[in-house]
Amino acid sequence: MLIVAIAVITALGGGAFGASIGALPAFAFCGFMVIAGAVATAIGLEGASTSLYVAAFGPLFGPHVAFAGGAAAHAYAAKYHPELQEQDGWGYHPAKNILIPTGTNPKVLAVGAVFGAGGQLLKMGTDFVTGTQMSLGFAHIAWVIVLSAFVHRAAFGYSLVGDRQEVARRVGSTVGGTSWLSFDLDEAEPHLPWQFNWGEVLFIGGLVGLISGYITIITQSPWVMFGISAATLLFLCNNYGLRPDTDRSGTPVTHHITLPASVAAHAVFFQMQSTPVNPLVYATFWALIFGVAGAFFRELTERLFYAWGDTHLDPPSFSITITVILLVLLSNLGIIGAPNAYQSITFHPY
Repeated sequence: MLIVAIAVITALGGGAFGASIGALPAFAFCGFMVIAGAVATAIGLEGASTSLYVAAFGPLFGPHVAFAGGAAAHAYAAKYHPELQEQDGWGYHPAKNILIPTGTNPKVLAVGAVFGAGGQLLKMGTDFVTGTQMSLGFAHIAWVIVLSAFVHRAAFGYSLVGDRQEVARRVGSTVGGTSWLSFDLDEAEPHLPWQFNWGEVLFIGGLVGLISGYITIITQSPWVMFGISAATLLFLCNNYGLRPDTDRSGTPVTHHITLPASVAAHAVFFQMQSTPVNPLVYATFWALIFGVAGAFFRELTERLFYAWGDTHLDPPSFSITITVILLVLLSNLGIIGAPNAYQSITFHPY
């Protein structure tokens, strides 16, 4: 119980941290910590690498704490302290603006703290119930982020899945498209307007998946590319490339691609005793497949839960939840890696 209490108290600070600097900057910070951990591992500083991974994925800077707490704080601030969420050029509902800091408002920080602690409790509870802390660790983090978003929508009076009529009114359009999944850029609030066309989405998924597989094999780490992807989100935080009211400018968002692709490549190349073809080719093939899958599920879930909503319900986390579960299922079937191959991937959840 002591470790639970310590983790929850720490998560209060982590959630407030995410609220104060902004949810996306907090996530980018996690990426830099992951990169530092990978470098520490590469040069043999195992103690240091463990500490850095604990910091990156644990109750202080873990995305289920700092990012989820920050997203909840943004949703609260947009409704009760709208001046904190105002930004020139932001074309969406202000609650979706997770790029900016909310500052030092005690109530907003308290919301971040509460949701941060709640995220840590949910993460630890999921680990305990499933007994798969190592193999499904990142799926646990990702699904807690998704669940936390549904909770903050309900808690602060937002629609759980969104309102097409309201969003259309907000963007100055009639409700277009034939369904929640089919619409034009100017008819809704898509997650990444520059990463919206299905062909482009799947192409980026395949390309980044291949790169992730290669980097994973040469570094022997499934976390390097995820860390790089998360860190590059700092460009969005500085308004460098994020223009939600335009359709052709923006820094690519890829952590939902790099993570499953890297884990797939790692499991195949380092865990399988034999492969149908050359191990490098087979590992790269599965990195490609899961890169495309990661991109596909992000776009699918953003069209279902983000584009018509008022707050940030994170499509990349939705995608990671799905793809990591698929990875583990395929691993346990012996299709990718040996059964329970993910148990050998070093992951320090707290």
